[in-house]
Amino acid sequence: MPHLDLTRTQLDALVLVVSILIAVLAGLVIHRVLYWALERMADRRHSVFAEAVIRRTCRPASFILPLLAILATVPNLTLPENWPVPVLRVTGLVTIGAIAWAIITTIQLWSDLVVARHRIDVEDNLLARQLGTRVDILTRAAVIVVIIIAVGMELMTFPEVRTIGTTLLASAGLAGIHPRRPMSCSADLRLNIRMARAADVEGNDHGKRDRRRSAAAGGGPGHLAGAAGRAAAGGAA
Repeated sequence: MPHLDLTRTQLDALVLVVSILIAVLAGLVIHRVLYWALERMADRRHSVFAEAVIRRTCRPASFILPLLAILATVPNLTLPENWPVPVLRVTGLVTIGAIAWAIITTIQLWSDLVVARHRIDVEDNLLARQLGTRVDILTRAAVIVVIIIAVGMELMTFPEVRTIGTTLLASAGLAGIHPRRPMSCSADLRLNIRMARAADVEGNDHGKRDRRRSAAAGGGPGHLAGAAGRAAAGGAA
């Protein structure tokens, strides 16, 4: 049996590769068991929203959990000092992207579910259309904030551009403070609907009064003409 003479560098590389493969396998197993348990729980509770969240986040989580396992494993290995840095940096970047992907998917799922509960193929669809517009604006704003935070966190891993990452995170914080809260948006939406309905009722009342006035104005001359005709007939007789 041939004997393999491995250098220290080759041995360290082999340990690194095997450790990464084991971490990925462990992450996939944890993902499979975790989502199996979540699916069973959602089935027992008959929660449509939970089932949709599990279905939408299953694929991003299949990347997140193995990457987190790599991040937990590599720092504990005995490797040359400069080896873990690029591995951890690349893994960290991909992990941040995968987490942002999962969050964006959940936000879009929430938007779809909210809009689907209000039909727009009916005659009185003012509420549904305005709600759809508000939800779309909130969804786009939330997705932009998530992307800014993810990019900022990724830039923070590079010392050379850490200041840019800090600036992006600060801008994301300001973006999260300034937009109007969902409760205020829904309150404004209800207020707009009440105002629109009140305007319709007032317009109908004005229309009825105008019709009565026009009918009265139209009936007055007719009555006068009839009275004059009857007086003339009486004089002739």
